[in-house]
Amino acid sequence: MAPPSRIPPCLLPRFDFSRSVRYTGAMADDLSRAIEVTDPGGKQPRSRSRTERPANASQRKRKWVLSPTRICTYLECPRKYRYIYIDKLPRYFGARAYFSFGSSLHRALQEYHEAGGAQTQNAEALISRLEQNWIGAGYESAEDERARLLQGREILAAYHESAATQEGVTLYTEKLLRIDMGDYALTGRIDRLDSLPDGGLEVIDYKSGERLPTSEEVADDLPLAIYQLLCVRTFECPRVKASIYHLRTGSKVSTVRTAQEVEPVAEGIHALYARMRAEERYDPIVGDHCSHCDFLDRCRRQGWDSSRL
Repeated sequence: MAPPSRIPPCLLPRFDFSRSVRYTGAMADDLSRAIEVTDPGGKQPRSRSRTERPANASQRKRKWVLSPTRICTYLECPRKYRYIYIDKLPRYFGARAYFSFGSSLHRALQEYHEAGGAQTQNAEALISRLEQNWIGAGYESAEDERARLLQGREILAAYHESAATQEGVTLYTEKLLRIDMGDYALTGRIDRLDSLPDGGLEVIDYKSGERLPTSEEVADDLPLAIYQLLCVRTFECPRVKASIYHLRTGSKVSTVRTAQEVEPVAEGIHALYARMRAEERYDPIVGDHCSHCDFLDRCRRQGWDSSRL
């Protein structure tokens, strides 16, 4: 079995691939909004039997595209990355309540801000958007679904109240950014991007999970660091604030990087790209994440440390 992936908590100056630490950033909410981008191996013919093809076949035809979702998937488990993005195996999983709940809130907030936010709408309008976009799949019972819908209404009513005094002006929602990194492209979708009074930008990343992340976790959050890099390069902004907006509590935890401070992020991604490009084995990383992986049975059938899977 391969050793744990050598992962920095974030791609900062202390970034060092010689360290064996596991990335533990909050990814659950992001998975429900995974970005679909060009396959790094280029357009490959699909096998009708869905059998695995050699991992390095046809990987030189088109420019690679990396995103926070792709990078975090690879860091969590290279084998899972291969199954999804190279072999393009189907993923059969049932609806999950936390995906449905988070997606419903995200969609309501996107429409709310696109229509002018608190300046043009009241709380009832925002709650109505939630009800119109509600995804009812994955809940244990009708009673459970009703309770979560009630919770969603309360969350958005409080959100509207705080939106009236928000620090910046919302420029974009669900904004897809893409920059050229030479041999590859880097892309990411931002929940909300605000212009701040001091001339900077603020990335707002909504989280609907139960736990409020700490300031240290936010500072070490890899997707946020990538969003900051994307904003600096796209908008030529001198500083970018990145915030986790915890919808359940209405709390916001932030970190700031200047144009100079995002350069180590770019260097770290370059190093990771080179590592992914040279990858041949895509050995799995065994851990707690295996228990809810869509490919658990496949790994077991292939004998990957089956006693631990």
